[in-house]
Amino acid sequence: MVRFKAEMQDRIYLQRVQEHRHSGDLLELRATPTFFLNGEIIDVTLGLENLKEAVCSLIEKLNINLSKEY
Repeated sequence: MVRFKAEMQDRIYLQRVQEHRHSGDLLELRATPTFFLNGEIIDVTLGLENLKEAVCSLIEKLNINLSKEY
């Protein structure tokens, strides 16, 4: 905890955090985690059902057979 406090006071990670935040702003991220599918944000604020539906829809659209076990 001593190291953590020292590094926070020295602002050792400030630039990295600012760069990550800027990247998030450019991608229009609203929260973490954020899920993308084919470049589009999938809204999961109310649960993962939207993500599941989007993935299943894409699988169906691409006619991917998932019956093979890995």
